[in-house]
Amino acid sequence: MTNASVPTTHDEKLAILSGSVREALKPILYPGERVLWAGKPIPRAAWADIMPSTIQSTWAQAILYTLSAGMGLYVLTWMLLIMVVGIGSDIQNGKFSLWGFILTLPILAILLLFAFNLVLLIIFPWLSVRRARHRSYVLTDRQAVTAYETTQGVELECADLADVLAPSITRKRKNGVGDVIFGGYCVRQMTGDGGMDINSTFDTGFTACAEAERVAALFAKARQERIPKRELEDIEEMGRDYQGWLRRKGRL
Repeated sequence: MTNASVPTTHDEKLAILSGSVREALKPILYPGERVLWAGKPIPRAAWADIMPSTIQSTWAQAILYTLSAGMGLYVLTWMLLIMVVGIGSDIQNGKFSLWGFILTLPILAILLLFAFNLVLLIIFPWLSVRRARHRSYVLTDRQAVTAYETTQGVELECADLADVLAPSITRKRKNGVGDVIFGGYCVRQMTGDGGMDINSTFDTGFTACAEAERVAALFAKARQERIPKRELEDIEEMGRDYQGWLRRKGRL
């Protein structure tokens, strides 16, 4: 399964990636596997990752985000003002009691939760853009790989093309940037500790991709060619398992 080094035919397509990502890819590329495309997302377009993929218009995303953040901040301000003025008035009139303060704690907890969600809504676009700067995509004739560079190493999400849905393009912009969505099953592993986890993902793919149409076309063609090959591999693997069972039983 693993390869000692990335074949030289891959070097040109992988040159856009960082050295750490190229090193992390070496063990997961199969012998003879061809790299069809490699690239990185457009960071300034990645902030829309906080929106559902069905919202494709950039203007609609911006308006929805602004209204959500603005209304949230407006409601939070008034709720805090009412609570602070109420408590201040009770203190001034000598009516404030510990029991009355305890009764306001659930309201305070709701306000804090609301404020926390509002903070996430405001900073998540910034985090999405920042994370996009450390994300890379690789499409081969066998799998789709998303690489995340972290302080601990490089985290890889590898999806066999036979295990994902046909790609679709969402949030396509006039400059060709869009999200190539495919979902499906992926194997996640961290190069730092060698851990591996198999996940079922939905509504995922190459987001903020600079060549969305081209990548989707390459993806669709490679997927169609991969499916029958994967079926043959599964049949061969089942055959090997059955032969191993026969050997263990002394029948072969």
